[in-house]
Amino acid sequence: MIPSSLLSALRSARHVVVFTGAGVSAESGIPTFRDALTGLWERFDPAELATADAYRRDPALVWGWYEWRRMKVLQARPNPAHMAIAELAGHVPQLTLITQNVDDLHERAGSREVIHLHGSLHRPRCFACAREPAEPLPAPDPLYATPLSMRPNEIQSRIRAGASTEELAEEMGVAASRVEPYAHPVLLERAQVAEAAKMSHPLREDGPAKLTLFEILASAFAARGHSLHDATWDATREAGDAWVVHVRWSAGLSENEALWSFKRQMGSAPTTEARNAVAADLTDPDFVQPVRSLTAVEDPRRDADDAADLGDTAEIAGLAAAAEVTEGDFLRRPDEDGAPAKRRRKAVTPHWEDVLLGVRTNPKKPRN
Repeated sequence: MIPSSLLSALRSARHVVVFTGAGVSAESGIPTFRDALTGLWERFDPAELATADAYRRDPALVWGWYEWRRMKVLQARPNPAHMAIAELAGHVPQLTLITQNVDDLHERAGSREVIHLHGSLHRPRCFACAREPAEPLPAPDPLYATPLSMRPNEIQSRIRAGASTEELAEEMGVAASRVEPYAHPVLLERAQVAEAAKMSHPLREDGPAKLTLFEILASAFAARGHSLHDATWDATREAGDAWVVHVRWSAGLSENEALWSFKRQMGSAPTTEARNAVAADLTDPDFVQPVRSLTAVEDPRRDADDAADLGDTAEIAGLAAAAEVTEGDFLRRPDEDGAPAKRRRKAVTPHWEDVLLGVRTNPKKPRN
């Protein structure tokens, strides 16, 4: 509330002088110089950045410093204090605005003929002749001058949920390098959770598996002719939800993704639970390796007696006994189970003499 005495003085004044400093622009997000926590001189050495000698030693460093500050100003907007001063100028006969600030927020708020005691970031002067450049400074790249439309916590929430730095930068119309400082710690968090999930134990009907998720997937991938080293691991989390582990890989022309819910509990090993059919299939304890069997080629030179015997015998072909395979069985060498089984002899239909006389005839011996 403005005191009534001040209002009365303003109404009767013929010339009002307004003097502003860093505080009026601090509300717009412009860093001050001497603030104990956020002041620029608390983090930077003015002798290395803001003197003529510093510019002579390293022009690129000093010019970059001032361009960074100019970008900060261009990203800021006038606040109600700037607006109020510009509005006051319309209610008094004459108003002079003097500022220590080097930004242009007063001008953008509507004030005219602002006196800058320390110059302006937008009008640099030459050391030798103190003249301003004939041409105005080039307009900054919108990718670097456009204010971020998302707050830092919103950016980090989106990154944690699976968005990429490039996607958010494109959505806001800014350079990806301006999003990276907020995204980097969250990306590290996602990588750490994905790494921890490798040592988790998939949940099954009878409880957690003895093998870890990485061990089970290594076996399942090998059985399918893939390598787990070619897969990428990631983890994401929506607000209020559990972490979700993603394993992605390519198989031919298809892109595959398996999803698990990842949970960590105090005093017990972390667990994962399948969230889609692909993940459930990979961690299925009853998984059986598809086997490609080979069929023996029949000898076309079989003698006539064998051919006759075969004509009386019903052939059963194409059946293969599927042995039960447990986790890791498919990694066993083919010769670990011992020598191959002997070839079974084919059944022979007895002749009627064998049945009546109780003797066995040799089917390969020619009859008289």
